[in-house]
Amino acid sequence: LAELADRLLQLARLAYADLPKHPNLSRPQWAALRYFAEANDYSRTATAFGSFYAATPGTVSETINRLVRRKFLRRHRLKSDHRIIRLDLTKQGREALSNDPSRVLNRAARLLPAEQALLLTESLTALASNITKEQQRPIFGACHDCRHFAVERATIDGLPQERCQLLNTPVE
Repeated sequence: LAELADRLLQLARLAYADLPKHPNLSRPQWAALRYFAEANDYSRTATAFGSFYAATPGTVSETINRLVRRKFLRRHRLKSDHRIIRLDLTKQGREALSNDPSRVLNRAARLLPAEQALLLTESLTALASNITKEQQRPIFGACHDCRHFAVERATIDGLPQERCQLLNTPVE
């Protein structure tokens, strides 16, 4: 099992071995860009990112402030609740992600046989779940893995609609 942990750490080091010089982002900044590119509307806040990334408020604040100053992220207050500040990727942020160092992991993963890739995904998800439980942190995942996720068959346009039953809102 120690070898497993070493391999996971080695993968992370390899992915960041050749960080692109442009746009010259740190590991936490890359993580933030990836997070805000994938997060749903309710999770695009500094607090949610900090919980997901297991980072201190100071690190989160510094990371987000730098990305906003460099115009990779944009802040906006919700009309429905002015206390909540959402963070959205800008066009420049999306362009930066085209140089994401994690692409090397994605390319390597695509070379795995489908069965092996599925097993690895399930195993890594279980590892992450075990760690978050041990550390008493919230468990995060994609909407399609959530118990509140539903697909409605009958919609106005006749296409199935993905929906969050907890918040009673459509999922894009």
